[in-house]
Amino acid sequence: MKKITSILVLISVILLAVSTNAQQKIKSNDGLYPSASFNDAVTKRVESQRFKKGEFCGWFSHISAISSLVTLKSYVSFLTTDSTAKMVSSDGSSYYNGWHLAGVTFDPKDENYTNVEDGVNLSKFNPYKVDSVFFRYLYVRKLDSAMVGPTKVKVVDTLIFKFYNPNNMKYSTFGNPVEKYGVPNNFTRALGGGNSSVYTEKIPITDNDSTTVTAEGWRSKGMLIAIPNSVTSAEAGEDNNAVAFSVFFKQMIQNNPGDTFETRNGATIKNVMNYAGYSLFMNEDQANQINQEVYRNNAFFTVNKQLYGGTMNGWANYIPGNAYYQARYMYSLFHLCTPNLAATEISKTGYGLGNISPNPVKINSDINITFTLGNAENAYISISDILGNEIKRSEIQKYSAGVNVISLNTSNLKPGIYFYTLNTPNYKSSKKFNVIN
Repeated sequence: MKKITSILVLISVILLAVSTNAQQKIKSNDGLYPSASFNDAVTKRVESQRFKKGEFCGWFSHISAISSLVTLKSYVSFLTTDSTAKMVSSDGSSYYNGWHLAGVTFDPKDENYTNVEDGVNLSKFNPYKVDSVFFRYLYVRKLDSAMVGPTKVKVVDTLIFKFYNPNNMKYSTFGNPVEKYGVPNNFTRALGGGNSSVYTEKIPITDNDSTTVTAEGWRSKGMLIAIPNSVTSAEAGEDNNAVAFSVFFKQMIQNNPGDTFETRNGATIKNVMNYAGYSLFMNEDQANQINQEVYRNNAFFTVNKQLYGGTMNGWANYIPGNAYYQARYMYSLFHLCTPNLAATEISKTGYGLGNISPNPVKINSDINITFTLGNAENAYISISDILGNEIKRSEIQKYSAGVNVISLNTSNLKPGIYFYTLNTPNYKSSKKFNVIN
């Protein structure tokens, strides 16, 4: 299970975490607005009894995985084509919207996915293909028609989705302690995203797609975007094989400087306009943030300075969601298929021991061992040397039927060959791995 990092808030607010690229942690001062309840159903994950040897297909929700470790609070965030439109808050104060693109980087190898019900995560031996994404959006439509020349026409706005493969991504680190992140490797305003994306889907949105704003907050709808086969995919690998998608809102009728897109104090808007947004989750407990030190599952955002070619706290093009003091996540689900499960030897009764990752492993490093159980029962992993002497074992715990993962550390192992063994009342299996300096 991924560690939760405690952040000392006494001095670290002054001493910002700076990388070699002068990229700094960010404290956002923009307004936060509540999300209202919604009625449409969320796509469910595949059930554990459907796991089988061979191809696996299922949904992955990073929000569900993170929510099992920390408390996330639900908001909405807005997308406008430029930064000339403003929001009027309930107290009458106003600010210009500085958020223009949002996206999600996805790495299914993150062990946090095993924290959710029927959870599974892939090992480095699993290539995968994403065939669709699901996310929650809002679209507030105040302008239904407009004059284009001498003709009055219906307004049709556009959501621009761009999808990225590993070779279209920039993988890097920042901060102290070091955190990983992944973002597309460039941004072009006129394209609404990176110009090296592998696939672009432009979805026209009209009054049929509109959502409502209530006293409680903003309602959202679910949108499922299918991706052509073999477009968004990653080969098997240890690292740097995450994929991503981004969404950009393009208005048909551009707003003028100072136009208001929403008021919360009851004031009437003279020049109405349309705006879009997404379901935003934040971890507001600054002392319990997830330190993303192994895997890359982060949201990313393009803000006003970046939109016009500048940088924000050293960040060009995009800001990773984990670069904020209060980490930001965008609600989304990825549906993927992989041709082989991590548990590669599954018996007829549903038991199997998967590969260890990484292998070989360095001394004093974490290893992840995937296994499959035919029934919910007690299990543990033991490690022994080539003479059969047991050196360490995990705690005996009850695990659910289906795919599970146990993590151990190699701190007391010397370089050499070892065996790891799955022990249950109904099944036992061993495999070999190597420890190196």
